[in-house]
Amino acid sequence: MPRARLALAALAPSAMVALTMAALAVVVVAAAQAAAPAPALAPARATLRYLGHSCFQITTAGGELLVIDPYAGGEWPGLALPYLHADWVLVTHEHWDHNAWRDVRGKPKRIQGAGRVTGKGFTVTGFAGRHAPTGGESVQFQNTVFLIELAGAAGKAGVRLCHLGDNGPMTEELRSQLGPVDVLMLPVDGENRVLTYDQAREWIDALSPRVVIPMHYRLPGLSLEQIQGIGTIDDWLARQAGSSRLPSDTLPLDVATLSAPGARQVLALTVAGQRLPDPNAPAPGSAEAASARREGELAAAKGDLATALQQFEKAAALDPGDAVVLEKIGFLQLGARRPDRALEFFEKSVEVAGAKDPRGGSLAWLGAGMALDLLGRRQEAIAAYKKVIELGVNEDHQVDEARGHLESPYTED
Repeated sequence: MPRARLALAALAPSAMVALTMAALAVVVVAAAQAAAPAPALAPARATLRYLGHSCFQITTAGGELLVIDPYAGGEWPGLALPYLHADWVLVTHEHWDHNAWRDVRGKPKRIQGAGRVTGKGFTVTGFAGRHAPTGGESVQFQNTVFLIELAGAAGKAGVRLCHLGDNGPMTEELRSQLGPVDVLMLPVDGENRVLTYDQAREWIDALSPRVVIPMHYRLPGLSLEQIQGIGTIDDWLARQAGSSRLPSDTLPLDVATLSAPGARQVLALTVAGQRLPDPNAPAPGSAEAASARREGELAAAKGDLATALQQFEKAAALDPGDAVVLEKIGFLQLGARRPDRALEFFEKSVEVAGAKDPRGGSLAWLGAGMALDLLGRRQEAIAAYKKVIELGVNEDHQVDEARGHLESPYTED
């Protein structure tokens, strides 16, 4: 008798029954597992992927692929369009760096111009805008601003994205049509090709996004090095409070994980192969800016206010992120009886100082209140003085002065 059968025969009947029951249990469990449905997969997450210039790929939670403004490879600005597959392609206007929809695989449907298109889990609405002056004439200044609304999971809010294309300054009509958005794709660069920095800020203020994604700028290491007419975002990014560079080219699109509404966080996505600036390198012109600032301070101490203003303006041009210099220019303009110009620099100083420099911010808020009083905008001036008091920095007696101006408007007399 084989050894296995001998071993079984030697077992007591009760042991034999236990073994049989155990074997049956294994069979039943295995059968149940085989019959049970596979565990449900977690729902896919919508994502936004940056492909350089103004080109993005959106993957919806339902798996639909949307590509926005694919560029012609080998043309200006010198980028090579990667292999792309899409179900839909959005084209803001007919410049070759935005309309290479034929190079996208998958026979995608094209969306162009004003109107509304609904797909699986998304809606695209195009609004007629106006192309920026640079290059605008060649396309009759036509440009479509796209609002892309992605459906959220059951019971959850979706994500609203806005792609400006090459649109010029913000208009009240577009502001009212678009409304607040979650993600704003904004054309901005150091050469101010599409928008100036002030115009870019107006778009951000108008749409109050959670996240701002810059686009339409030169990518060192990928764009042609000697390309004309388009700059990097290094200078602009350095001026934005709360800005950062993501090491990835992809941003998950989930309202639960995006910044709070209206946070206006600035995120620069990184394309593979892009050469990033050295974080330890001094800012261009920083030494010259510091020298001009010192010259300005010396001239102001001597009472030579014209020279002081000239030197401070030179310093601000070399280093636009110096909140103190901007504030000093504001007070010099105020002393020169130019409250409108003074207010411009006080507002810039407040923006640059942000939360990191409450002292500089409080002085700029005080100056802004004084300028607003001179311009006859009393309610705005009161709000500025209250901001000084709220910050609570009184090193230069700015809180005391703000309280005084709350009681009596500031005058040049």
